Amino acid sequence: MNYKVTYASFPLDEKPVIKIFDEHYEMEEWVHDEVQRRIEFQTQHSPFSISEEDYKEMEDIEYALIRIEEVNTNTIIKDFI
Repeated sequence: MNYKVTYASFPLDEKPVIKIFDEHYEMEEWVHDEVQRRIEFQTQHSPFSISEEDYKEMEDIEYALIRIEEVNTNTIIKDFI
């Protein structure tokens, strides 16, 4: 089974990042790494200190921007990677 991950930068993003993965573990690893990368960028560029509560809220927001779909491998899929 293939997996299609659509990761927006903000809720109404018209050009989100779209990735296709062959394996579930690859998809999970990429999602986790990308969420951590985006949060790390926000924390490094924030003029304010980030509390544990703030970090958890940023994590929740990032995961809400992700959509994961199972893709039928018998269908031709345009690769957006």
